[in-house]
Amino acid sequence: MVAATPTWDGMSNQVDRVAASGAIIVVASALIYAFWVLGSPQKQRQIRLDEERLREIHQIAEQLVSQQDAPNDSSDLPETLPNNLLDFKDPITNTPYEYRRLDDERFELCADFATNQDNASPSRQRRHSFWQHPAGPHCFEFDITTDIPRFYSW
Repeated sequence: MVAATPTWDGMSNQVDRVAASGAIIVVASALIYAFWVLGSPQKQRQIRLDEERLREIHQIAEQLVSQQDAPNDSSDLPETLPNNLLDFKDPITNTPYEYRRLDDERFELCADFATNQDNASPSRQRRHSFWQHPAGPHCFEFDITTDIPRFYSW
């Protein structure tokens, strides 16, 4: 008996299988790495909603401070959030952000955040430390005699 020698067709099938297996491993590894670095799509959605909450809180604070700078307005902060600022609402619960007047010059704006946003994430390393917050309810204190911190410290 003569031993069968592998033909090119047989080796070609093996090479194709090895290449396909290698490609599957590379793609699976890339997906796992992406989820590890960026988080799941659900986590990314929560981060995006928290970013929206921060932008709206920033806008409310800016408008409250600018209203106090207006020449014909009282310099006292309002006891409750003015009607024109009640349009800013939490993107999930659709409730207005919590506002508390602390004294004539200071107030708080509060929201319930889905994620812990500290500067550990590379995408948030340039964010001003004022805007860091834990997951859950958190309040930011503002003073009308000082500038509202920018989001990013360039």
